[in-house]
Amino acid sequence: MKSYLIGIFLLYITIHFLRYLPLILNYRKSAFKYESDVGLITFLTDKGALGEGLIFFELEKVPCYSRIVTNVYLPTEYGTTEIDLIYLAPSGIYVLESKNYSGWIFGDARSRYWTSVLYQTKNKFYNPIWQNRTHIKYLKRVLGTISVTSIVVFGEQAKLKKIEAEDHIVIKRRKLKRTLTKEIKQVIYTEQDIDRYYAILKQYSNQSNKVKRQHIKNIKNNVTHF
Repeated sequence: MKSYLIGIFLLYITIHFLRYLPLILNYRKSAFKYESDVGLITFLTDKGALGEGLIFFELEKVPCYSRIVTNVYLPTEYGTTEIDLIYLAPSGIYVLESKNYSGWIFGDARSRYWTSVLYQTKNKFYNPIWQNRTHIKYLKRVLGTISVTSIVVFGEQAKLKKIEAEDHIVIKRRKLKRTLTKEIKQVIYTEQDIDRYYAILKQYSNQSNKVKRQHIKNIKNNVTHF
């Protein structure tokens, strides 16, 4: 009986190892671990970190000179606003909001809340387009006049149903590389421009736990305005 239980346990470990192996390999070869300061265990176990990491991997596949900044905390009148990822490319600056929801997704650019439906259970979440509008507002205060595009990225577990995004891009993660590859045909910024913006934004990236705790406190107290 004991050997049987040990066999079941080893099988369980093997299955989970094989499941996570592609993620581990991608994590190790990616610059995500350096840019985000997210450790492997956090990457594998935290849903938010995993979603951002998978987006980062896709951005690295776009065939152009680029820089990526993660978890950017920009100052506002009410504290800070956090941007998941900023992609700096010759064709412009892209502000990416990661949404790792499952199920059917309904929403439009005008509604305060969007809805996810999974197994007849409905959940509302704050309009990610509104979030990115706020992000872009404060990003422009830091960088000045820039060409910026808003992208909301959902994971593969989501099915986008009735989405009216207006001038924003709302896509699933697997379409991100193809979408940006089409974008990079135009050239707005030089490599020197990209590096300059990157250096500025890195000052606001991967902030201390104190800054992160205050940001969360502001959200809970409804102090942070979107």
